[in-house]
Amino acid sequence: MALGLSESLPIIQKAVSNNEMLILIGNCCVEYFGRAASKLAKGDRMLLIKSDKSFAIHQNKYLRPVNYMMDSEIAVKFNSEEECLELTALKRKPKESLKVKFFDINFIQSFKMNDSTDIRLFGSEVELSRQLLEDLSFIEPGLRPFGQRVPAPKIQRPAQQYEKQNRPRNSSRSGNNS
Repeated sequence: MALGLSESLPIIQKAVSNNEMLILIGNCCVEYFGRAASKLAKGDRMLLIKSDKSFAIHQNKYLRPVNYMMDSEIAVKFNSEEECLELTALKRKPKESLKVKFFDINFIQSFKMNDSTDIRLFGSEVELSRQLLEDLSFIEPGLRPFGQRVPAPKIQRPAQQYEKQNRPRNSSRSGNNS
């Protein structure tokens, strides 16, 4: 649902204070200051805030967020000078801030998510590979593996080889200088 900035502010504040998942989509710009600095000009993006206070800005491409911050303090305010909603994620150590300024909001929704379970891993790529090497008949009867990929040994660069070949050898010295 599209809302004006003033109508969106209490929805955002409530979601953040109640540790709800919040999805905001709209026209915004992004500023990060911390170990480095970055700015992202105005564009349509999605901001995802989760109950653990993770804060992620997504563009309409790629899986990963364009910028994010985890375990942060989140501040929300209306900036009357720029006529925008400012959502800021702050970290004290290391000192970082990630500010998103929304100039209009196309979609806003918060959710109370009830999920306290952790993912359980059943096997790994190494185990799957080992099982496939043992028996491929379930794919096709009589199918046998070619071989197994083995990690390549570490290869020395030519400069290292030259250095090793031309390094002076230690010779045992007797007290004799002749």
